Amino acid sequence: MLLNAVTDRLRTGADGVSELLDDLATSVEIAGSAVVQARA
Repeated sequence: MLLNAVTDRLRTGADGVSELLDDLATSVEIAGSAVVQARA
């Protein structure tokens, strides 16, 4: 499922790649927040 999203973004070119990077950054932030909350 994630792979499909990645390939769709790559097909749209540079804009898709930058959106993909934004999505990855958001996912990392969400995961980081979850870890911080779990430790609290």
